[in-house]
Amino acid sequence: MKHNLHIVPHEDGWAIRLSGTDKPLSIHDTQQAAIEASIDVAEDDECNVVVHRRDGTFRNVIRYEAIERRLADEDKNRLLGASPLVWGVFAAGALAGLAAILITRPPAQLRRWLD
Repeated sequence: MKHNLHIVPHEDGWAIRLSGTDKPLSIHDTQQAAIEASIDVAEDDECNVVVHRRDGTFRNVIRYEAIERRLADEDKNRLLGASPLVWGVFAAGALAGLAAILITRPPAQLRRWLD
């Protein structure tokens, strides 16, 4: 790890800065937007993100390992397909299809129960 990224207060919102520099890499309206943008940079540069409060004091550190783990989890979820909503729609369609088959061509045992 060469350096840390710092999320610090800025007159225009929140800035992302490299350790030991005063010039911001980028400026964002909210701290959350700055954190999200810094995670992309941290992933590429393999560095930690140090988050500061509005008064400049230390808040927390987002370690590179945690960023890497989160991105790996997101990749796994992407490989499994779409969101839980899509899986729910798929399951509902499968159940509706099964119900339609059972109604139009019920098995012999079900026909006996219905008679």
